[in-house]
Amino acid sequence: MRGKGDGHTPQAQTCKHRREVDAAGSATVESQILDQKPESLEAWIGQLRQRFAGRPVALALEQSRGSLLYALMNVDFLLLYPDNPQNLVKYRKAFYCSGAKDDPQDAQLLLEMLEKHRDRLRVWVPDDADTRCLRLLAENRRKLVHRRTALTNQLTSLLKESFPQALDWAGSLSSLRACDFLESWPSLPALQKTSPSRLRNFYRRHTRDDAQTLQQRLEQIRQAQPLLSDPAVLTAAELMIPALVKQLRCLIESIHEGNGSAARATVVVKAAKPMSAAAGMLYLNAVFMMGRVFGCVWFSWLCSFRKLLG
Repeated sequence: MRGKGDGHTPQAQTCKHRREVDAAGSATVESQILDQKPESLEAWIGQLRQRFAGRPVALALEQSRGSLLYALMNVDFLLLYPDNPQNLVKYRKAFYCSGAKDDPQDAQLLLEMLEKHRDRLRVWVPDDADTRCLRLLAENRRKLVHRRTALTNQLTSLLKESFPQALDWAGSLSSLRACDFLESWPSLPALQKTSPSRLRNFYRRHTRDDAQTLQQRLEQIRQAQPLLSDPAVLTAAELMIPALVKQLRCLIESIHEGNGSAARATVVVKAAKPMSAAAGMLYLNAVFMMGRVFGCVWFSWLCSFRKLLG
């Protein structure tokens, strides 16, 4: 028996999968649309188990990862063949010049790939739960970092227009110090109205500047002149800056939490023996990331070691 479950087709708030079933010894190919609901998937798996008496069932999926793959990975009699959607796109173009995506047609093509080229496909063998957790933590952290970069770029552009001095006085915009600074003082007038003692306490809490450096910064703040006086630009900026800072703070805190979770997951993966090559690479990447985050000099040798591993 060979089965196919393709990529999801969004409809309102539900996901559906078209499946094609070509049972050994059968002259017809069965076609069905399956809802991606736990109850529907469980019922379909039960039907397959009963129909084929628990014998191995090959299942091709038009996704190399995703909820459907994770839902089926622990079914003992299913042999999963996840396929990168780009592979199916290229296979479709070989027979249909338009390249138009069509779920029934794609289901048939994926079934054909499984039937005729199964010797070239590999059964998916998932990593252990700890390794998969570490991979997902690293990927999610990277996504959060990309979002943080986008926000800091947007905030930088806004500050250049309305409050350029903050780029020096607030510190790195990807830090909680900058968030505290801009939430308290989103404009130069607001900052200059603040008492020197409060500013001094702020910088003592967030920096290690000596008294002379701190006094010079306070003097710079006192003598600073605004870049422009257009009330329209300044009013809009004073509303937008806190809005961006709130989003940025959430991302920074989530990244810090993710670093802690990745560190704990790394220790667990390291303790698991034997360690596969993929797991070892994930471990080194995670430890390397921790070294950059926490500034541990003795992690620097991992740069060259990671390059040796490819």
